[in-house]
Amino acid sequence: IADMAFRNLNGGNLTAEHHPLWRALERREHLSGEQLEIVQADGEKRVVAISATPLTGEDGRPEGAVAVFRDITEEVKQHGELVAAYDRLREHDRLKSAFVSNISHELRTPLNVIIGLCQLLERDRQSPLAPLQNEAVTRMQRNARSLLELVNDLLDYSRLEAGRAALHLDNVE
Repeated sequence: IADMAFRNLNGGNLTAEHHPLWRALERREHLSGEQLEIVQADGEKRVVAISATPLTGEDGRPEGAVAVFRDITEEVKQHGELVAAYDRLREHDRLKSAFVSNISHELRTPLNVIIGLCQLLERDRQSPLAPLQNEAVTRMQRNARSLLELVNDLLDYSRLEAGRAALHLDNVE
């Protein structure tokens, strides 16, 4: 290990006093799973988990230490990839929620205008609609209301996802 540089996981070089082996030998510390980066002479970087236990002789005097180095480079890499994938999923979810909310609001306004105009056409006493026209306006209004209900459901879903939905308690039979 003489040709290896030991660093903390932030990339800072370890001084001798902070090296796990020195701490086990000199300070008599018990270490378990301490993670370090090893940079080998050829520049290859590995991540290891070090566990060390000081050894004491029969007379109670320090005699050395036992250290176990476990290469966890792949586990650290996989953990980093999982964290990155999770972050991407959260961003996709946020974008989806924003899209649903925005599109719902954008659809709601014209649907309300269509419903309002249908109501005006039905109630206009000065120029009553012919039966066929009345049927078409009624169908337009019914379809616009159905679409508005779907849009309102999407908005409710968006509020639920965002944690902004209000709870309304009511008695039912």
